[in-house]
Amino acid sequence: MSMPQISHPEGVGPGRSPLAGDGWFRGRLPQLDALRGVAILLVLLVHSPAGKFLPYAWCGVDLFFVLSGFLITGILVDTGRGECYFLNFYVRRALRIWPLYGLMLVMGLVVLPRLGGGFSVRDAGGLAPWYVLFLQNFATGAAPALLVTWSLAIEEQFYLVWPVLTFFLSRRGLGWVVGGLLIGSPILRYVLLKHGVPPVDIFRWSFTRGDGLAAGAAVALWVRRGEAAESVARAAWGVLLIVVPLTAWALRVGVRSVETTGHPALYSAAFSGLSIGFAAVLALALASEGWQRGLDFRGLRGLGAISYGLYLFHGPVYLVARTWGMDFFRVTLGWSRGPVQGLVWLVAVGAVVGLAALSYQWFERPFLGLKRHFVPRPQVPAPVPPSEPGPGRPDRPKRSAARATW
Repeated sequence: MSMPQISHPEGVGPGRSPLAGDGWFRGRLPQLDALRGVAILLVLLVHSPAGKFLPYAWCGVDLFFVLSGFLITGILVDTGRGECYFLNFYVRRALRIWPLYGLMLVMGLVVLPRLGGGFSVRDAGGLAPWYVLFLQNFATGAAPALLVTWSLAIEEQFYLVWPVLTFFLSRRGLGWVVGGLLIGSPILRYVLLKHGVPPVDIFRWSFTRGDGLAAGAAVALWVRRGEAAESVARAAWGVLLIVVPLTAWALRVGVRSVETTGHPALYSAAFSGLSIGFAAVLALALASEGWQRGLDFRGLRGLGAISYGLYLFHGPVYLVARTWGMDFFRVTLGWSRGPVQGLVWLVAVGAVVGLAALSYQWFERPFLGLKRHFVPRPQVPAPVPPSEPGPGRPDRPKRSAARATW
């Protein structure tokens, strides 16, 4: 989620199309920061009073899943069975996730309960192990300031399994696993719903949300098959034109909210539709210059760059706004609800953005800087030895192995 200087991938340079060559899907891609910006904007809106006008804005989390599946799979596949494969991957993920997450655990489980933030110290102590182990998506309770971290738990659980599969399976074998997740996840959701499992549990369990991460992984594998960007864009447009109306219908009929379902089959299918639709959007963002120009908004890219902080900070800040901000203006000052609500949430959103920007600059970046000591080293094929010249055979030029650009 950091925004280092954008470098040209192999085959791209000044005066050339960004889709020229075979590296158009690698390197630092600003359009992915823009997509992160869209995702976090939806999340911020759905948890605010504006959420009642945007009942499906929670799908921003699904877009995050697709982006994570794409980026993590791409990194692992490009690294191959390189030196220190597991060490580099897990240390880099820990440096990105754990510092700010640990700070949020202290805030949500230690500080706010002692300030009367609608959560007792005893309850916080009972839930602490679930949060420390990234298992809160399976817990029966939740800390109010940390409600949104269920999706972070799903991604951490994904990080435990996916590097192992990528290491031991061929790219073809990994493709079969991705296909199995895309097909199996909606079936599992439907079966569990029919057996009485609450929709809210299905919404946050990792094994019922695997298709979002798998859809992103599918894009990562797809673009590495050597197809031209134009072919990928055409196929993605076709997928999008089919999936969007079907998903809109499934959401309208089958998903009354993440906690209630109008129809089990359509509830299950709607999440698959979101995953596949967002995967098509991702493919277009990678392969279509028109989409890249459309996503070229500095504000969106800026939100995407600090999206991790925005995601974690908005929970406790919104909680403070609801519990203390509203009461202060309404009870202490006697203001009416309408103006108070608008003012409180305007201040809350500003506080979230400010805290996330400060956190990224002064707290997260020092840890991110340590990642340079754990750079993935792609596996490099052995050089092909030159053939011995013989009678009538000219000397062949030596061929050197090309190192991957990650």
